Amino acid sequence: MEQFNNTFIIQTLKKYYKHLLVISILSGALSILFSSSLFITPKYKSTAVLYPSNVSPYSNESQTEQMVQLLQSADIRDRIIDTLNLYKHYEIDINHPQKKSIINNEFAENFSVSKTEFESIEIAILDEDPAMASKIVENLIDFADKKIQAIQKQKAFEVVKLNKQMFLAVKNQLDSVDTLIKNYSRKFGILDYGLQTSIAQRAYFKAVLKGNSKSISETKTLLNNLTEHGYDFVYLGEQASTLRAIYNTQTVEYYKSVREYEKIFTYNNIVSKPVAADKKAYPVRWIIVAMSVLSSLFLALLVLLVFNKSNSEDAN
Repeated sequence: MEQFNNTFIIQTLKKYYKHLLVISILSGALSILFSSSLFITPKYKSTAVLYPSNVSPYSNESQTEQMVQLLQSADIRDRIIDTLNLYKHYEIDINHPQKKSIINNEFAENFSVSKTEFESIEIAILDEDPAMASKIVENLIDFADKKIQAIQKQKAFEVVKLNKQMFLAVKNQLDSVDTLIKNYSRKFGILDYGLQTSIAQRAYFKAVLKGNSKSISETKTLLNNLTEHGYDFVYLGEQASTLRAIYNTQTVEYYKSVREYEKIFTYNNIVSKPVAADKKAYPVRWIIVAMSVLSSLFLALLVLLVFNKSNSEDAN
């Protein structure tokens, strides 16, 4: 175009404006025809906007980024394909050796999910059937919610298992110590080392003063048991007290984790629900027509300029 000055271009436009007008009309008419439903199947767009909630992010991921990753996951896509029988809907032969790649590509072309500037998530589906487009978006949200719930449940169950193991371990230790304490009490008559020692000593001295041999023998036996086994009994009692405190704390933690596991959460707050569109989103015919007319006019003008330039040079 640099070979043609403005005057030459204007002269060419004046000379061939009728030709260019005809070309623009023809290109516009053809682009209208070829962008119609006879040649391009119209598609309808269904969108939803949501904010993730109750999602535990990994590493440096935000809740929004994690939700985007989940919505793009292969298992959710496959579940959508199976649930809505998209092989039939997209008219894909289920016996085709590459059916999986074909339907995955088809789904990818019609599906988009992105993070907005406000940290929300926009899900969009294009489909020939507006009701199906809306249904796919609804199922994407539902399946993502269930997938997160399953992940969270698994994590919560692991916490429950760990707390239960610790709870039962402490309970078994406490039961063992309590059994030993009961055996000491039953075998040696020790119930309260400090109190019994004080009482037994007074009883022994009274029995000695009165010369009561039977009382002397009984109290002496108890004092001997307290002397020989009292330290172990006291130690077991302290151990039981410590274990009981741990057991009480662990019991609270265990049942707290069970309650967390049994809770039912939702993992998204839907700002804009998907609806069946009443106006096609693809193709955008005015853009196709405008681009076709402009490109054909440019090409025609270029050809005319070259043709006119060549004729001018031959005349000279």
